[in-house]
Amino acid sequence: SAEAYTGREVQDIPGVLAVFAERRKDSFGPYVRLMSVTLN
Repeated sequence: SAEAYTGREVQDIPGVLAVFAERRKDSFGPYVRLMSVTLN
């Protein structure tokens, strides 16, 4: 469902980051957290 994420990333970035962080906590956890803090 990469295409679905790409379509909604622009509309709901915080929500996508939260879900993405939870699903890919093993490898993208710290990175997504840093991006979330930067965006907010």
